[in-house]
Amino acid sequence: MSGFIDIHNHLLPGVDDGPKSIEQTINMLRIAYAEGTRTIIATPHYQEDRYMVNKVVLEEKVREVSKAAKSAGIEMDIFLGCEIYYNHNCVKLLKEKVIPTMAGTKYVLVEFIPVADSRYIKNALQEILLEGFCPIVAHIERYEAFIKDLTFIENLLDMGVYMQVNSMSITNSWGKKNKSATRKLLRNNLIQFVATDAHNELKRIPRIRKCYNFLRKKYGEAYADELLFGNQQKLLLGQDI
Repeated sequence: MSGFIDIHNHLLPGVDDGPKSIEQTINMLRIAYAEGTRTIIATPHYQEDRYMVNKVVLEEKVREVSKAAKSAGIEMDIFLGCEIYYNHNCVKLLKEKVIPTMAGTKYVLVEFIPVADSRYIKNALQEILLEGFCPIVAHIERYEAFIKDLTFIENLLDMGVYMQVNSMSITNSWGKKNKSATRKLLRNNLIQFVATDAHNELKRIPRIRKCYNFLRKKYGEAYADELLFGNQQKLLLGQDI
């Protein structure tokens, strides 16, 4: 493994509830690099009436951050993605390339309100799939419909949906409820991606090494590598997982 690949990270400055300055972004990148991360997909929020930064602006932000990282001596590959707060208009915007996919691939990262019911979530994901995109559901440990019914997750996986959890949930840095839910998902082999969902350098930090060490010790090196590198590499290549 040549370094972790973080597919969920809010490192672009001044575009959502992540860092406010390029200096904060560089601090986040220093932490990520020290943790062993070598590739990041920046996933700014897209939510109508709240976070709607133009794609061209986001692309320029990625170039700005990449240049600043290189000047700071941080060798990090940074791609543009998006964390999409689902609504019925987002699929149209994906088709029109208004909303970026994950590193320009067929994959999209999507989130829902935590109390969304299973029917709403399934219908939304079917809509995304029917248009040729591959949805990854962000931080699934937060959704009541998922944790209460593992069969529901299995059905979504059979449809071609992928699941992501946050590294801090696995390491108990985000509360006992999320830890319990996430480890239940791991035991049942229902996760394809682990990512940081980092927002800053103080609290929601891009730490991943402790999570990797836990996964390797508990489930074996092959499983840990798959969740933090292997599946991510397939994503970047546009391959099926």
